[in-house]
Amino acid sequence: MLSRSNKIRSALELLRSMEFSGLQPNIHACNSLLSCLVRHELHEDALRVFEFMKKNEITTGHAYSLILKTVAGTKGRDSALDMFVELEAFSRERKDFDVIVYNTMISVCGKEKNWVETERIWRSMKENDYHGTQVTYSLLVSIFVRCGRNELAIEAYSEMVQNGLKPREDTMHAAIGEIKLAFKVFKILKSLGHTPDEYTWNALLSGLYRAKQHVYVLQLFERIKREQKSQLNEHLYNTALMSCQKLGLWDRALQLVWQVEASGLSVSTASYNLVIGACEVAKKPKVALEVYEHMVHRKCPPDKFTYLSMIRSCIWASLWDEVEEILDRVAPDVSLYKAVIHGMCSRGNIESTKKLYMKMGKSGLELDGALMLQNLQKSSSKRSRFSTCRR
Repeated sequence: MLSRSNKIRSALELLRSMEFSGLQPNIHACNSLLSCLVRHELHEDALRVFEFMKKNEITTGHAYSLILKTVAGTKGRDSALDMFVELEAFSRERKDFDVIVYNTMISVCGKEKNWVETERIWRSMKENDYHGTQVTYSLLVSIFVRCGRNELAIEAYSEMVQNGLKPREDTMHAAIGEIKLAFKVFKILKSLGHTPDEYTWNALLSGLYRAKQHVYVLQLFERIKREQKSQLNEHLYNTALMSCQKLGLWDRALQLVWQVEASGLSVSTASYNLVIGACEVAKKPKVALEVYEHMVHRKCPPDKFTYLSMIRSCIWASLWDEVEEILDRVAPDVSLYKAVIHGMCSRGNIESTKKLYMKMGKSGLELDGALMLQNLQKSSSKRSRFSTCRR
């Protein structure tokens, strides 16, 4: 009770009084005091209480974890490793270690990317008949991938699956840091008789996308559509749409969004934005306008990203009437006006730029006059260079 109330001096005095009287506090009381001392960064007192617990053989896994974290934080990893080796030998007879202690030291080594000690602790844990948890394998996979030890990451991941543990989200994300590793993990899953679920496909597609393997994203998506159509979801479609945008495959993006609509799944603003973005990359402004009108017709509200992409597409094609129509549809917004003014200046449409600038003032929006002047100067210099070249 004194420890929980942060009455540290009274708790320590009571402990000394009990010791003097030949009384021994129970494990729970000592753990509470140790936690309190660590919490208040009274490290030397914490070490003394821990030695008292060792002497009286009332140590627990919780106490080991607390003191190892403290030593690692105050004296460094090497000191913590030395203590860990000593405590592991001490606890072997008493069997009062637990997997959390091993997790603690794996985490300590992982922070400094020391994969050698991480592997040693992992092997030692298994030799002493302790079974890893989700946390254990999440740490192992993450550390080994960061250190470039992919073969160890695969081994840890395989062991986790064989032990019947479902991979956590962060474990899968760590594994897909290397796309080749991700597909090795995928083969392990299938070889062990596990059926890929939505999360597996999400992870693999996301890994391919992050590795900029956009063609393979679309190939894998088509495979999922053929073999596991029931597992398709908005995230999978959007990942495929993002790859279409990167590749400028506007027609493929259109097909995908029509398929989503036909399947009965809801199509979000983000999905339509990706299709419009693909049209922008492919320089297909009129198709982008059709998609824009379609999403409005389906009562899917455009957002700022929709309008910015539409504005850029229309400016590239000098569709000035369409640009003005878009601006008229939305509430006055400085970022949209900036994009239009910059685009108009870059295309040499000075008169429209000036009119738009005046319109902004009437709408109560303020644009930096220096920025306006800078855009006009850039446009003038471009026109003068063009005239010189013609002469």
